[in-house]
Amino acid sequence: MLGKRSLGGRAEARKASDGILDEGTVCRASLTPPQAALPRLQPEEGFGMSSRQWRRFPAICSRLSARAHRGGFSQIELLLSLLVVSIGVLVCVSAFSGLSRGAYVSKTRTIATNLVQQKVESLKHISYHRLLVTTAPVTAPESNVGGFSYDTGYYAPEALTMGGIAFNRRVLITRIKQTDAGLVDGSWTDPDIGIKKIAVFVLWQEGSVWRKVDLQNYLENPNRQAPNATFEGSVTSGGSPLADVRVVVQQNPSWASTTGITGTYRLNVTSGTYTLQASKTGYFPQTSGSQTITSGQTKTVNFTLVIKGLGTAVGVVWKRDHLVISEVCAQWSNSDSTEYIELYNPTTAPFTLSDAAIKLKYIRDDNMVSTFPPITWVNGSIPSRGFFLIASSPVVNGVTADAYYDASLVSGGAGAIHHDKEWGCALTNAFDVWIDSVAWGNVGLGHAPPPAGQEGQGYQIPGNWKLNPGECLERRSYPGATPPDANGNAFDSNANENDFVKHTSLNPQNTTLTENPTSGTPAAGALVFADDGLSSFVTATTGYFQLPSIATGTWTLSASAGTLYGQAPLTLLTPGASIVQDIILTSTTTNGYISGRVTLTGGSGLASIVVDAEGTSTTTDPNGYYRLAKNSGVYTVTANPNNTNGTYTIQSLAGVTVSEGLLTPNIDFTLSQGGRLSGMVTSNGSDPLPGITVSVQQGALERGTAISALDGQFTVQNLAVGNYTVVPQLETGETASPASVNATVTSGSTISVGTFTVTGGVGRITGFVTGGGAPITIGVLVVASTATVSSPPPTLSSATVSGPVTYYGVSSLSDGTYTLAVPGGSPPIPYNVYAWYTTWN
Repeated sequence: MLGKRSLGGRAEARKASDGILDEGTVCRASLTPPQAALPRLQPEEGFGMSSRQWRRFPAICSRLSARAHRGGFSQIELLLSLLVVSIGVLVCVSAFSGLSRGAYVSKTRTIATNLVQQKVESLKHISYHRLLVTTAPVTAPESNVGGFSYDTGYYAPEALTMGGIAFNRRVLITRIKQTDAGLVDGSWTDPDIGIKKIAVFVLWQEGSVWRKVDLQNYLENPNRQAPNATFEGSVTSGGSPLADVRVVVQQNPSWASTTGITGTYRLNVTSGTYTLQASKTGYFPQTSGSQTITSGQTKTVNFTLVIKGLGTAVGVVWKRDHLVISEVCAQWSNSDSTEYIELYNPTTAPFTLSDAAIKLKYIRDDNMVSTFPPITWVNGSIPSRGFFLIASSPVVNGVTADAYYDASLVSGGAGAIHHDKEWGCALTNAFDVWIDSVAWGNVGLGHAPPPAGQEGQGYQIPGNWKLNPGECLERRSYPGATPPDANGNAFDSNANENDFVKHTSLNPQNTTLTENPTSGTPAAGALVFADDGLSSFVTATTGYFQLPSIATGTWTLSASAGTLYGQAPLTLLTPGASIVQDIILTSTTTNGYISGRVTLTGGSGLASIVVDAEGTSTTTDPNGYYRLAKNSGVYTVTANPNNTNGTYTIQSLAGVTVSEGLLTPNIDFTLSQGGRLSGMVTSNGSDPLPGITVSVQQGALERGTAISALDGQFTVQNLAVGNYTVVPQLETGETASPASVNATVTSGSTISVGTFTVTGGVGRITGFVTGGGAPITIGVLVVASTATVSSPPPTLSSATVSGPVTYYGVSSLSDGTYTLAVPGGSPPIPYNVYAWYTTWN
């Protein structure tokens, strides 16, 4: 038993039985320091009175006593005395409550701060490669402590109880990346520049309110090599300096710089051989040749960028989402009173027609709306791009009607489509919701089209106000078209005067005929964009659009309006040209859109590369461009996920925002040709050893890492073509055979580097710390060493860290348990285990 005086109290330590630890095994040791004495609490002096009031208190009591001897108290005096005493008691209680609460808050924050510091220190003692970056952060649900993120996988939240107070401790390990602004938090998929950030959070509740203490620190890879050379140069276009050009070292995208108004850049790198690329939106990228730079050298590499040619696309965004009235005839001829109404379906799906699906209405000259007589349905549907004939007889001039009715049943016997009046017809659904309508007349002749049937001003019949026998109104197939023609009658601008034309070439068509539409309804408010990577997007306010600044080349125009989406090809060869191209909305969607380009190092587009946005994927076209639809949200977009195409590397961009109906453009990727390295880690040449970090290095730079799985296998993906050294990252006392392996990655290959056998692996000592037979709930320091440990334990210093004796330490948890990781070996390594904690009298 070892002991020492500390802070007016007593510190106790006990040496456990010597532990003999085999590699990868668990040794349990129970440590039982004596139980701590409880502190004695002293009453607060003064009970909330001032010093002056306290001095006067004996005199007041004396006078009250004298008064009592003279003849007692009156009732009023007793009441006043009771009031004074009550106020004093309340003051005392209030003061004591405030002091107690203040002490509690101070105690709680002190414990929380210690818990944060202890965790940060323990994490910093993990070797750089075994401090695992959080790959699936979770946002804290507590409402009033900020939306910080934490790890639930590698470093799960801990529930701790200290001093009777419940705490929750959480950890976040973040990879740091280098930007023009300095070091900032990066994604776990970013290249590792040799720095990780440790953030620890401790939460507790005060009543219903959450409180938080957090601390951040950094851990640096001891093998990280600082930049020792510099690339610099200028970027021009047309002889003038070019600002906002991104210059990137393609072998390490974390080395990047952006030119200022003078067109110059500067890049700090480590010595080696690299390829640089300069790029800016609106310009063709340029890649330097292979550049070798030595330590201490400043090398100049200049770029000249060529601007892309620009042109314009104009057109109309059409939607085809409803049936239309394509032709109306009031009377076939003077001798044949047959009337008919023809429908057209411009959509991509058939449409069921029945009394339960649609209703036909006629609008009289007095603006009265009435329903057609009962209809007999011969055919029950209208095909996609097909016609449907509804007539007052089963046959119209040799054409079989798809449905018919008895016109004599109309009041007055003049039929549902009157040939001698200004009139109108309408198509509604079964709930009388208007689908389409047309009305005719002539305002100038005093016979205005009935307002209930008008779209726009209604059709003004030239020189007349009525449809004579042998005349019809037919819908145009596109703006300005003169029917009849071989295109579907789909033009519906919601203005009868523009959509219809009167003629005498009666041509009733039934379901046996289909025609492809060339237009539809202008999609007012549609969003229009191209995938050229240069132009922006425009809103087709009335359905008509003009999209400027499109790069020369062959692209795809896209448009979306509400839940509708469509595309059309666009070829722009001549700078300054204006190309007419309409877009038809044919698909249904509720998404927003992401677009961009995937290129190979050097700037050429990569075809058939998978681009994924958290479960939604597409592939690039022959020029490397892609578009994908995604629900509103913030996503990480990855090119070539999971090395789908092993010939190239992987690249990801986090924080890509998608909004419904809108385009997020220019999400671009540059991939290198690459492959994979694989191998196995064992403990004895046969049994797998999981959890070992394997680093792939190129010179002094780390290019990738992997962790051996339960079967000992590891695969390092996303490696550019080149020569590498594969090195297991070991703890103190561990050795690997072989210590490293050299390998060459070729395009699309998976190269095996063989098996690493690791000896002297880490094992664990676990146990309990108790006092008086009960677990000690405060943090007990547990130390293990192969040597004898002094009491108190040696002070942490450069001498103890670099000395011949190694110490391993940990603090026990609130349930009295501890787990201490130490190197094991074969034969087993004996350890001495000690524990200390402070008691108070």
